[in-house]
Parts: sequence; structure tokens; C-alpha cells
Amino acid sequence: MGAIGSPTSLLWNGQLLITGVLSFLGITLFLRSSALRIPNPRIAWVLYIMPPLGTIVVSLVPENSILAIHAIGAFMVFIFGGLGSIYAYRFTKPPFKYLSVLLGAVSLLALAFFGIPSVVGFGVAERLVVYPFNIWAISFAGYLMSSG
Repeated sequence: MGAIGSPTSLLWNGQLLITGVLSFLGITLFLRSSALRIPNPRIAWVLYIMPPLGTIVVSLVPENSILAIHAIGAFMVFIFGGLGSIYAYRFTKPPFKYLSVLLGAVSLLALAFFGIPSVVGFGVAERLVVYPFNIWAISFAGYLMSSG
């Protein structure tokens, strides 16, 4: 969708850039002013800042331009998104803490499909990793808004 020359590239890459920038700003504000007691705030900074940075990289470097840089950005989202979801277990309350672990584990386990793309196809494998993280991120925002 975001490949150079694709009719949807401007729309797709533009929304990815905006999503990455807004996520970066939101996470920064959250971590700086968090009323939640986050253990090891430095670890939290790394886990929660990397996915938005990866999203920005993916938006600026489409897959059909410089694949290595695009892949680094994508795996920043994939790996740190799943790990960040699981890390939320340490400072959230049930039942959300269990949902966080479940979605993070599904996201990380789905990375295995990248090693065998013939089973589900590359696009499906990518979505199996990203969708649980996106569901978690939206749910986490709701959790934060409801916790006062």
C-alpha cells in the first residue's frame, strides 16, 4: 500500500507518519507525567518509544526503496510493540494486565510466520504481528483514560 509508485502511497505513508509522530508525542507525555508507578522507567522509555520511531521510519522509507532500513523500522514496531504490551503487566490492573500479556504474546509468537511466509503469505504474517499490538495500544489508551 505504501510502495513508491502505488496509488495509495501518499495516503498510507502519510497516515503512518502522522500516527508515528502523534504516538511518539503521546508516549512522551505519558511517561513524563505518569501517575502510574512504572517499574524501571528507563526500560519503559525504550519499550514504548521504539514502536512510534519504527512507524516513522517505515513511513519515510517504503519497502520498495531501501528494504534493509524499512525492515529495521518494521521490526522496531514488531518486537518492541509486543514486549511493551507484555511489560504493561507490571503496572496495570486486572483484567487489563492479562489482556496485555495475551496480545503481546500473540504478537511476538506471530513473528515465527516471517520465517515461513509460504504458510500464510507475507502480508498476513505482518498483520498477525501488528494487529494485536494495535489492539493493545488502543486498549491501553482507553485504560489510561478510564483510570483517571
